[in-house]
Formats: sequence, C-alpha cells, structure tokens
Amino acid sequence: MVQPEPVRPEPQLEEQGADSELLRDVAQRLVLYISPEAHKALSRYALEQSGFRAKVKVHDIAIEALESWMQAHGLNVPVRAKERR
Repeated sequence: MVQPEPVRPEPQLEEQGADSELLRDVAQRLVLYISPEAHKALSRYALEQSGFRAKVKVHDIAIEALESWMQAHGLNVPVRAKERR
C-alpha cells in the first residue's frame, strides 16, 4: 500500500510579510520575446556602456526605453518598481 505524500500548502502573503520589499512582491512581471540578433545587439551595447565597477544591464536599457516611450505618449507614471540603489 502506497502512502500519498502530504500536500504542502502554498505560502500565503502573511507568511511572506505584507510589507515585503522583494522585487518579485512589488513588481509586475513582463516577458518580451525578441530576435536573437536584437538580444545580441543589446548585450553588446550594454557591455560597451559598462565600466570597471558600473555594469550596465540589458534590463536597464529596456526599462529606460520603455520610460522614454511612455513619456512620449503622455503616460507619466513610474516604470521601475523599485528605484536603483
């Protein structure tokens, strides 16, 4: 006779803390599918813009582009879920 494994309840918001500051808890996820050539170009550009201690990420380039697009279209709302440190 096989014993079924006990079902573990999923963590509730209270367990995570209602005042959580984790990015996954305060942000909305957005997935983009771009061509491999576009990703390669963005990665190369990010690397070229990076310094010894200040790395530029593709994510930051995409966020800046989205911020510019939204401002150009009159959507004046914050895009970043959390400000950079």
